[in-house]
Amino acid sequence: MAQETLHPHVRHDKDQGEDGIWTGGGGSWSDYIRTRTSPITSPTPSLSAERRYGNVSSMPVQPTWFPFITTVSSYERLVFSLRLMTEDWTTPRSSLVFNLGDVFYVEASLESKNHLPFLLFIDFCVATTSADITSTPRYEVIAHNGCLMDGTQDDSSSAFKASRPQAHKLQFMVDTFWFLDSQASTIYITCSLRAAPDTQTPDPMNKACSYNKTSSR
Repeated sequence: MAQETLHPHVRHDKDQGEDGIWTGGGGSWSDYIRTRTSPITSPTPSLSAERRYGNVSSMPVQPTWFPFITTVSSYERLVFSLRLMTEDWTTPRSSLVFNLGDVFYVEASLESKNHLPFLLFIDFCVATTSADITSTPRYEVIAHNGCLMDGTQDDSSSAFKASRPQAHKLQFMVDTFWFLDSQASTIYITCSLRAAPDTQTPDPMNKACSYNKTSSR
């Protein structure tokens, strides 16, 4: 298991008056504001969390020294990666700058140095305004061992890609947003990645699920 973090920058114009929600810590979900393009309400909180970040400055932000792709080696056998990709999923995105209305195309992957086959799962992803995943404000993007909670928002199209590109990869899309009233210039997206045997079948602890607005499930 490993935790990976992305550092996208989200540009916005505060004069446009976007509304939204933001989230707090400790499982409390009142008085939150996170912005996208229309008012939204926060999803049911979970004790599990993880994060990501984006820029909230009113001025255009250029890429900084923050690593665009993070890689963690676990026990010198498994290498977990989290990347921001281009829209067609073919290459890592070259720019960290996003505008409201854009989409984060996120790819999580796993490499096994001993060549054993594994399935990759994302237990949780959390968005924050600092590198401390316990800080506030914070917003759960993925929770409950693999459910993409951001997709429950009325104005969100966030979802996992319909099929895995490979057993050791997962891809998902998240609509850009920023934390209202925050002075931070970057949003941190941190995800907890986990390997499971390739024989693992989907169950409540091992899944990658998106919200279906048609069936409200």
